[in-house]
Amino acid sequence: MVKNLVIITLLLAGGVYVYIKSMQNNNQIEEVAHVSVADLVAHPEQYDQKKVRVVGVAKIGFETTALYESAEDRANANTNQAVWLEIPVPEKTKLLEDALEVREKTKQWDGTLVVAEGVFVSDRKGHLGMYSGILINVTLSDAKQ
Repeated sequence: MVKNLVIITLLLAGGVYVYIKSMQNNNQIEEVAHVSVADLVAHPEQYDQKKVRVVGVAKIGFETTALYESAEDRANANTNQAVWLEIPVPEKTKLLEDALEVREKTKQWDGTLVVAEGVFVSDRKGHLGMYSGILINVTLSDAKQ
């Protein structure tokens, strides 16, 4: 009985392993690179079009939605040391007032240390081309949790 359970467990584990590998080979499981804002700024070509997870200080406001390496960079508006954040508006909320509501909810992150996850695009530079790239389809979460 124990021998049969061990064999079944090994077969299941092997099947799961093969399934995960096939998903990775078909790009259905996307790897996420854990990087800093400084890494994105210094080596944009290395992360271009890749999903990344970045910890930084958020600046959320009028014509500025960005992630900075440090609170000092944020305070000094060192946009060349920051990446623009493109936070998606759900498809059904394309009305201006709905988009503004999403923006208001996003403001909770202003000035806080956050984890931003999204796809890095090095040749898009955010508002007025002042940033070192953008993160698209961004989700934000508290870095302290």
